[in-house]
Amino acid sequence: MKNPPVFLLFPPGWIYTTGGSNLALPLLKGYLEASGIETYLFDLNIGLSDYFKIKISNCKIESACEIPSLENLNKPYYLSQDKMSAIAKPYGATWDIQLGFNYDGCSFSSSDEIRKFSEFNSPFDSYYDEELINQVEKLNPSIIGISVCSAAQLLTTFQIVRILKRTGYSGKIILGGNIITRLEKSFLKDWVFELIDGIVVFQGEIALSSLYFALQIGKELDYIPNLIWKKKGEIKKNKIEYLPQKDFGRPSYVNLSFKSYWGINYIPVLGSRGCYYGKCTFCSIPFAYGNNGFLGHDNPLSVYDDMVNGFDLSGINNYKFMEEALHPAILRKLSDKIISENFDCEFEGYARLDSFWQDEKFLQNISKAGLRKVYLGLELITSDKRGLLNKSDSNKALEMLKKFSDAGIKTHIFTLFGYPGTGIEEAVNTIEFVLQNKNLIDTLDIFPFYYAKHTKVPFIDIINNKAEDWALEHKYMPAIEEVLTMAQTSELCYQLEDIIWNEIPKWLHPIYRLYSPWSTKESNNNTVIKEQFTYV
Repeated sequence: MKNPPVFLLFPPGWIYTTGGSNLALPLLKGYLEASGIETYLFDLNIGLSDYFKIKISNCKIESACEIPSLENLNKPYYLSQDKMSAIAKPYGATWDIQLGFNYDGCSFSSSDEIRKFSEFNSPFDSYYDEELINQVEKLNPSIIGISVCSAAQLLTTFQIVRILKRTGYSGKIILGGNIITRLEKSFLKDWVFELIDGIVVFQGEIALSSLYFALQIGKELDYIPNLIWKKKGEIKKNKIEYLPQKDFGRPSYVNLSFKSYWGINYIPVLGSRGCYYGKCTFCSIPFAYGNNGFLGHDNPLSVYDDMVNGFDLSGINNYKFMEEALHPAILRKLSDKIISENFDCEFEGYARLDSFWQDEKFLQNISKAGLRKVYLGLELITSDKRGLLNKSDSNKALEMLKKFSDAGIKTHIFTLFGYPGTGIEEAVNTIEFVLQNKNLIDTLDIFPFYYAKHTKVPFIDIINNKAEDWALEHKYMPAIEEVLTMAQTSELCYQLEDIIWNEIPKWLHPIYRLYSPWSTKESNNNTVIKEQFTYV
């Protein structure tokens, strides 16, 4: 008799302006299948987009970006947004391209409100009945794993869980993902574990495979790492283990319909697990990896194989590296392999302003291999105040931007304003800097400082609010006179964003993100996707 499979779901609430899938579930699928476990993926975000026939076509994106005025960029974007809003409105809700689905009056920061509103009917119920439940009944999986990677996915996750229970699914429902790990302590509630069978924190590969085989032989679950579950009426937390470097698995993209993702499509890949620096005081992203935010580098030749396998499957040769910062050791060996094999590709990734980017020969080589864009954390241009962020990187931002430009590599700039100890002057200086060097910058983000959970920031005091137990950021008040309040920081960023919208709208506009940095040549390749792409 055939063993039941594992069914991995990515719930609604993820943004539609990414161009490709989230990487969490392809990594899990690849690992589980290498362990002999039949595994299926289902990205409900794309399922809903197809179901309601809502998408911004590539030709409209390219047309808007040829002359990237605010009017041209807005037109196709808000046509799709208006359709989504109309679907949600009868339910007293909003459905946003970037912010996901939510009911009026519901806060993702409150477990009580998630519990209450997850019992409401939603515009997605017919889709769940026709597509999701049909697939569950067809597969009869022993485990349904749901990856929660944004706060907006919490609401839809519990709506889906309630529907699964109501329609008689009797297997195990396990939640995991970045958000679950970050909210772990406040997630341990009786009502949550009445609806689900457990949560997995940090990495899920070993936990899910161990759980699967334990269920096959009826073994107790106490030994399964990273699992939090209910045993004899008591919520129990098992030991924590981090995925060792030798066990890094290969992603599997089967069941993902890449042609359904909005924009000029790419395939997500991973060269490192976590951030090799991981000490920026404001950043909580590395926390969810555990092990001080870094698990190690992958084998560049294995990453190359992932790229080739993705292309063979989909016809797409655009790639986005999903680690927090590209590392030169990975890039050098990977680029050499790409060039030696004459593999035609383009890729982008996040990067720190580290000194190795000043090596012109290195830049020319990785540009030849296909690097088209890097996403850089500039935060502030004022070097003395920038030290408060503990970034410990180079202060030669302008020199690096010029070198990237000379090598044909586009740049995205992340700015961060209102960090305690910095103020209006530093923010204005930074905006003046980017505008003065606009020819060197492709896109830009302006972020207000948020006091993220699992970070420690000086000069401010946390405002505790028990009602916001699922908040990912602390509300705070200044502990010293020189620190901006939350309201002042928001207003500052709003005013500076307004300047950018008037001067260079393409920098901030999500439509332009769906187009850049890929060449038109690559967008034509994306239309040739094999018919084998189905959810199951």
